[in-house]
Amino acid sequence: MLRIHTESTSRVSMLPPVTRATPRAATGGSGDILDLSPTAQLFLNARQTLSALPAVRPERVQEMQSLLASGRYHVNGETCAEAMLSAEEAEAGA
Repeated sequence: MLRIHTESTSRVSMLPPVTRATPRAATGGSGDILDLSPTAQLFLNARQTLSALPAVRPERVQEMQSLLASGRYHVNGETCAEAMLSAEEAEAGA
């Protein structure tokens, strides 16, 4: 199941937009020209932001370790089972 954390995705809007490439003819050179659509620029910005994020959030790992060690983290088996079944049904339907 894919989950998107809003605190991570909000960083995408903080990045400066990718600028369009300057045609080489305008700079005196020759060669290929890259011109990205606004949608492609958005995806490129998102990809750059996500690649800069750590794969593991140490503060979240520490929080979960603390909850587990203190016995304050409890998993509701029924909720967990329902989520697993829903994910399986969604995959089967896709």
